[in-house]
Amino acid sequence: MSEYRIRKATVADVAELVRQRRALLAETDQVDDAALDRMVEAAAPYFEGAITANRFHAWLAEAEDGRAVGGGAVVVTEHPPSAHEPYPRRAHVLNIYVEPAHRRRGVARRVMDAILAWCREEGFVRVTLNASRQGRPLYEKLGFEATNHLRLRLR
Repeated sequence: MSEYRIRKATVADVAELVRQRRALLAETDQVDDAALDRMVEAAAPYFEGAITANRFHAWLAEAEDGRAVGGGAVVVTEHPPSAHEPYPRRAHVLNIYVEPAHRRRGVARRVMDAILAWCREEGFVRVTLNASRQGRPLYEKLGFEATNHLRLRLR
């Protein structure tokens, strides 16, 4: 595991964040290249604006040669306070991705550790995420629990 370095991403890393998101969605969403190309076109401006506005925080895992081989992110959104979460911010983890050649080496775990440490430092009460079948065992080991959230596709 020491062959990887985890670091916070900046606006200068937007192209890499887009590349990883495209790779992740190509693997997990089973969508065509045209749909992925549309996402790529919209992703760079979103990441640039959201990073600058402090609403999107990402981490990259770099191999010994300095090349990014994985990463993950947190989207921070405002929500009305509740009895369990009196602060009007919530954290949602997404884009946890590791290139196939670097999987099963603890990279995703180290990225998640960095993300969760940041969330704790920021005072978040809880963190949410949507798990892929492959990622679920890691998230369960970290203490994530299934909830009763429902989703309705409108388009």
